[in-house]
Amino acid sequence: AVVLRLKLRPLQYSLSHLARRKSHSRNRSTFDLDRARDLTRAFLYLRPFVYAARNRCLLDSLALAEFLASYGIQATCTFGVRANPFEAHCWVQIGGHVVNETPEMAQRYAPILCV
Repeated sequence: AVVLRLKLRPLQYSLSHLARRKSHSRNRSTFDLDRARDLTRAFLYLRPFVYAARNRCLLDSLALAEFLASYGIQATCTFGVRANPFEAHCWVQIGGHVVNETPEMAQRYAPILCV
């Protein structure tokens, strides 16, 4: 579904969809880091059977955030940039934990948008 939204609609539509999904998630009051890690591991294990994540950080992050939201986990897609050379990158955070990227890689970018 994320692939189709990215191909057929403007990016803002996918971001609005994710924001709505997060606001309706079932488990807003509690945060279980172990459960979030287990679900993320399951997603990362299954991902190669569905798509290649290499150079597709936007798709990967939106898909993971939606997957986690479907289990009531409040994940945030973080968009960052760096100036020299210019690059943009997207990753998922749960609380202060980066889940689909290394923290060292995420620190190379200045966050400009969190959804």
